[in-house]
Amino acid sequence: MLLIVATRYDEVTRRTFAVAENLRQESCERKVPTTILFESRATRDALEAEIRRPFQVVAFFSHGDDQGRMLAQDREPFWKDENTPDFHGGAIVAHACRAMLYLETQRGKLRAKLLVGYRVDLKLPPEGSDLFWDRYRRLHVLFPLRLVEATDVDDVRREFYSLGTECIAEVHRHGGSLIELIALQQSRDDLVIWAP
Repeated sequence: MLLIVATRYDEVTRRTFAVAENLRQESCERKVPTTILFESRATRDALEAEIRRPFQVVAFFSHGDDQGRMLAQDREPFWKDENTPDFHGGAIVAHACRAMLYLETQRGKLRAKLLVGYRVDLKLPPEGSDLFWDRYRRLHVLFPLRLVEATDVDDVRREFYSLGTECIAEVHRHGGSLIELIALQQSRDDLVIWAP
């Protein structure tokens, strides 16, 4: 089972929401049981209610704050230290700036078997081309999709790196801007994976 959580309230979350939409579409095509908490449903209360059921993968698409906490639609953290949810041994894939800074400190309480995300601010081009956004979505759908298919994390890591390299080369070949190339390279190279 897959749970996709995605906010949408500014230009950045509008773009990452499109990634979440692609993930939902791909999971439907592959007949993966999927629950979505999008926009007004991407709240602390809704997450708390849904996470009572065990999910193989929970994928977050949101902003991270200066501590790395992922922000819900109301721009407040999905949880704070005193109410950390139990992820029942599932994987958390967090597409949010600095998310790993917080997730790594919470890993014991989260009871997740795998954490995937970034410790840095993600760079996104304000005027990215259609080709860039298409490749960016393809790249960021890969990890949660392969994990829910029970693919080995090391295999997914290699596939992610390979796809990231292909995306960079293709965007470069078609005259992509420097910030587009930096964003793809950062996505590929700065991804952090924690597994016990």
